[in-house]
Amino acid sequence: MPIPVASSQQRRRYVSLDGLRFIAAMGVVAHHYAGLGGAPIAETLFAKNYLFVDFFFAISGFVIFHNYVGRVSTWSAYGDFLKNRLARIYPLHLFTCLVYVALAFTLWRDRIDRSFVDSSALLPNLLLVHAWGTTQATSFNYPSWSISAEWLAYLSFPAVGWLIARGGARAAVLVAILLIDGLDLASAGGIIEPWTTLTYHFGALRAAPTFLLGAALAQGIERIPLKLTGFGWAWACFAGAILAMMAGVHDQLILLLLLASVAAAAIAERDGATGLLTRPFMVALGDLSYAIYMIHPLMAVALINLVAGKILHLAGAPLTLWCIFCALAANVGVAAAVHKWIEVPSRNYLRRAQLPIFASVKTLTRINQKKTAA
Repeated sequence: MPIPVASSQQRRRYVSLDGLRFIAAMGVVAHHYAGLGGAPIAETLFAKNYLFVDFFFAISGFVIFHNYVGRVSTWSAYGDFLKNRLARIYPLHLFTCLVYVALAFTLWRDRIDRSFVDSSALLPNLLLVHAWGTTQATSFNYPSWSISAEWLAYLSFPAVGWLIARGGARAAVLVAILLIDGLDLASAGGIIEPWTTLTYHFGALRAAPTFLLGAALAQGIERIPLKLTGFGWAWACFAGAILAMMAGVHDQLILLLLLASVAAAAIAERDGATGLLTRPFMVALGDLSYAIYMIHPLMAVALINLVAGKILHLAGAPLTLWCIFCALAANVGVAAAVHKWIEVPSRNYLRRAQLPIFASVKTLTRINQKKTAA
């Protein structure tokens, strides 16, 4: 059975988005570290950095739609798509989740919030449904709720393709606006928390609007008549979003600025611009962003609880802003090792492996094709 998607378009890798993604990943880490007993100035500076997670969803929508539009036109292709996406996100999710399980029964057990290792939440975590309203609290590797939300976005990708194929980018934008309005109404009615703060409690809904907006932008990027010769506007919008976070302005205004930075960076790169965001080292750092994001709670156990607690606090010094920056640097170093020795090899293995569930999809497709031909 064919799955309708938008027509194919010229593929290119927008490497400038990788650099922005790295900066955003570091911003999320700073937000979480500042909340672990950081100095008041750190908590103020990074208080709204949680919105970088929504920025990730927008970039993901852009990249996934741009790379896969026109390529997921059959159930077999859909199976291959899900296999590739699972290979991209699952190994590190599984690794960090199991490390948390191990730590819960080791000498560091007293340094972990016991509510994170709720055994009833283990299966939803392993099945990547722990942001679908299946758990009662944040569990295990707490940032991984966004990976669960991302997985639902991947499962829904044919619907996104169908929507844009039928109504274009405007239809996706309209649906995203309606979703945001619906979530705002639910929040106003006390049904859910503000949608930009949803995590384990239906955080999958939080990903939908920004993923759609990213996909809509990818659909229209080659057609936008605006010409940019450099990344100045991208940096301006991104810096404006950071300043708006520090000023505590409305979340949706911040998200508009972040989306504008994605658009400006993509347009500039489309028009041949080069700069810091396209430098090889920024692209390499962008490749580390997923590992940085996924391991930073484990790093917090070691760096914040162990090192800061044993050394800094014993010396009578509070956990200061410079400690957070040192922890950020340590995250990059450890993430590089995790990326090289765990993430990439396991991703490549899963992509080559014949997983039963995806093999059965291909078998059913061949049977259906034979019946249709007969």
